[in-house]
Amino acid sequence: MKSLSRFTKLTTLMRFVVPVLMLSLVATGPAFAGSLSSSDTFYGLVQTLLSWIDGGLGIALALSSVLIGTGVAVVKSSPLAMVTGIAIAALLHWMPSIIINLMTNGAVLR
Repeated sequence: MKSLSRFTKLTTLMRFVVPVLMLSLVATGPAFAGSLSSSDTFYGLVQTLLSWIDGGLGIALALSSVLIGTGVAVVKSSPLAMVTGIAIAALLHWMPSIIINLMTNGAVLR
């Protein structure tokens, strides 16, 4: 009986919270969008980090994460560490472009 009361309270709370959250996300859509131009204060930093990730440093980090993950997977006899290394390498490859697209094009689907 006590768990049913908790469920009823949670359901009532969610009926209020979800619409308010959805409305706030839709109403603040333009606030997510930004621009990246050479006159921005941190433009040089962004370009430096992107060149590092796209260059030799990014490749070295991706390869080392896969190799370390594979080594840990062999020692532990579990492929999960290798999958984690591959996931880190994939994130190093795709996350910069995903972050730039989210920041410049907006995070709200239309």
